[in-house]
Amino acid sequence: MEDSKGSDDELNISPAFPIDDVNTDQEVIQYLQGVRSEASAMNHILYHEREDHIIVQDHHTPIHSEPTVTDVKFHTWSTQLIHNFKVLKERIRTQDQNTISYDTIYSLKWKTAFKNSPPDINYFVYALDRKLCFDILVELTKRLSITMKETFGQWLWKVFLKLDNILEASECAILRDLAKTAIKLKSKLDESTTVANSIAGYTFDMIIAIVGLYYGQSDLLQG
Repeated sequence: MEDSKGSDDELNISPAFPIDDVNTDQEVIQYLQGVRSEASAMNHILYHEREDHIIVQDHHTPIHSEPTVTDVKFHTWSTQLIHNFKVLKERIRTQDQNTISYDTIYSLKWKTAFKNSPPDINYFVYALDRKLCFDILVELTKRLSITMKETFGQWLWKVFLKLDNILEASECAILRDLAKTAIKLKSKLDESTTVANSIAGYTFDMIIAIVGLYYGQSDLLQG
């Protein structure tokens, strides 16, 4: 991350395509509310056993076989999460670009942006390039905590919706660092006698499930 991103300088982003609020973004919000309610019933992270090892090759991560399921409840929850995640990604990919328009250009302030709700999903899809999305993941990894607000999860969710699962080695490393941080913080949250944050707990579970299952890093699901 360049030093300029550590300041509060604005990064003006000009969308490659016109952008507007569309149904997709509302569905993202509604779905997050639903899965957060389901996740609130989970008291701790439930892990999978894996059958194979993950090897990061020179440029891209390979396709992995599904890990062996050892907990039916986690399998059901995570399977539904990934299913809905893929459905939303497909809807975003196939939406008619001719019907999309925008009113303003979003300005990203690195010090304060993540405390507020993220812009419309189409800003992520059409205005942010891939490298900037991974830069955002690096920043969010640094800022994760057991007392974080729901806006962090919203930013992460939309970045995940933007990024496909064909990864270069450096991109894979960023996602793994994010998931490892979430695992450590989830354990810390579970052990805390003073902090009860269901939003943080859901966000950690969401990170671990998506990085482990969608982005193929299933070894991170092993306890």
